[in-house]
Amino acid sequence: MSLARIALRAAGVEALKGRTRAQDNVLDSEIGIIDNDGAGNIEIDSDSYFISVYTDAGKAQVGDNELRALLLNGRTELLFETGVTAKMLVASPQNGTAMMPEIGIPDTDGNFEFTLDLISREIAQALTDPDNTWGQIFLSFIYRTVSLERGRVGNISEGIRLAAHQTKITVDLIDDPEPRKSLDPDTPFSRFITMAKASNDESLQKKATFIEAIITGEREPWERLQQAHGMTSQELLALGLGPHPSDVDREMHAWTDATIQIDGISPAQKVP
Repeated sequence: MSLARIALRAAGVEALKGRTRAQDNVLDSEIGIIDNDGAGNIEIDSDSYFISVYTDAGKAQVGDNELRALLLNGRTELLFETGVTAKMLVASPQNGTAMMPEIGIPDTDGNFEFTLDLISREIAQALTDPDNTWGQIFLSFIYRTVSLERGRVGNISEGIRLAAHQTKITVDLIDDPEPRKSLDPDTPFSRFITMAKASNDESLQKKATFIEAIITGEREPWERLQQAHGMTSQELLALGLGPHPSDVDREMHAWTDATIQIDGISPAQKVP
């Protein structure tokens, strides 16, 4: 499980709420909102504009020094789905013609595409707006954008015209933090947890509490190093970084004093 993927999706959802024509109808991982009925017909399970945010495939290239590291995220596919259907339309007050709500343009394939492209532009603006705190947190989880792909589906099913867009952004995602380590207040995860716990969304609060519990804690640096790189105890000891094998409790005991004796120099020197 990747905590960074969870936080990235949640931050993306919060960054878009109220900032596009979908208003607050922004969903986390509602993949089934665009569905196939088995006969090749695409269906949208929504009565209003919507945006669904989810993460798809991810691949991390493990370096030679990472051994068995499992906290890497690497390249990740982030998807935004948007949709509109004819059942969302309103009647023109002049002649009763079906019109797109808000902007008042006729129900045509071209105008469906216009509306969806407009929402896609609003998504890009919201996520990169310097004044959008959630957008800034969202961006902080991404090292860089690798590629951007856009696709569309269109269909008429049982007399209902529908259209949907899918935007896939491939990004280099930051790695998950080491377990049981105090977080710096300026780190992406710390900022996410603070904002999420202050949210009015109970689900988001619970996500933040869970992420905080699984990350924070107190542990010896060598313990975090061992787990982050997936080293065995023997490998850690071979590097001289862990406790002595005779320490059954695997604690690094405090160094009190020692003596150093060098051939040709007398007497032995005590090191405080």
